Amino acid sequence: MTNPESTQLRLRRPILRVILHVMRLLGAFKLALFLTRRHVRILGYHGIALDDLHIFSPFLFMQESTFRRRLEIVRKRHMNVISLDEAVRSLQAGSSRVREIVITIDDGWWSTLEFAAPLLKRFGYPATLYISTRHAVDGTPVAGVVLGYMLWKRHKTQLKLEDIDPSVDGVYELGSVHDATHVLLERKITALNPGLQARMLGQIAENLALETATLTADKRFRLIAVEDIRTLAQLGVDTQLHTHDHFMPTEFTGLREQLQKNAEYIREYRDGEAPRHFCYPSGQHRDEHPLWLAKLDMVSATTCDPGMNQRGQNPYLLHRFLDSESISEIEFEANICGVFEIAKLLPASIVRVLGR
Repeated sequence: MTNPESTQLRLRRPILRVILHVMRLLGAFKLALFLTRRHVRILGYHGIALDDLHIFSPFLFMQESTFRRRLEIVRKRHMNVISLDEAVRSLQAGSSRVREIVITIDDGWWSTLEFAAPLLKRFGYPATLYISTRHAVDGTPVAGVVLGYMLWKRHKTQLKLEDIDPSVDGVYELGSVHDATHVLLERKITALNPGLQARMLGQIAENLALETATLTADKRFRLIAVEDIRTLAQLGVDTQLHTHDHFMPTEFTGLREQLQKNAEYIREYRDGEAPRHFCYPSGQHRDEHPLWLAKLDMVSATTCDPGMNQRGQNPYLLHRFLDSESISEIEFEANICGVFEIAKLLPASIVRVLGR
């Protein structure tokens, strides 16, 4: 079922873009950039799209050309791209220079090494990669994403699974993309071991008349190998923590175990230097998490909460702007210039017009 709020937002976005173009012509972007010049911006990305991945999941995958254009806009606006370490230090000391911005990338998709990192290197921009190490160590595809792609590609409305595992065997009626059945299947496949995941993907591919070998072997659906962390460092990308299994435990001991395992693999390819920055998987965080991270000697943690960062910001609740293929250039530029940050101070009626 379509979310009415999502529909309303889509209807407002063309109007929003026209308003933003007018605002830029009138100098509002320059004014917002000046007013927020001491705020630290943090950008968030995921993978670079191969083939049609940006159509399948525009939030997870961005075209290389779009990513390149984003970096060109950052350069055009004379932003100071700094490392996450520098940003955290400047926020704590209250010594931020003007127009500071940090680039972060989540998960560790293979395309980060192949496309994003070399492009960042050409621009001379440092970046931070938050990697979940399970698939990087096992060399297995991210089953939930492969499954989602298969269901997106399918032409059938029913799926029958048998002799895989009692938790997944059964008949499923397939509705629209990302409906309750799709979400349920993704949750079930994530809970299986790699062998059963492969069997489930193979049977789904056979059911839906898709080529399973191509999909499961395709690098599009794989993360970098842990040894690639060294190569990324040579390209200016610093690898940090995102939990081992890409989920946020609800108990302190569980979080400690996830971070210890995550750090163990990362540290091996950072010449023994322990990673100290963290990103909440899927942005999930609760009130107690900052306290837990402090006990675990973390230096910072980034969220998926939108906004900029100022002196006094809790280092374990850093705001980010999560960029995606579905965000237009004018919206991206408005975000890094601080237009939406300034809009928070405006009357609610104006904010509604801006679509936020």
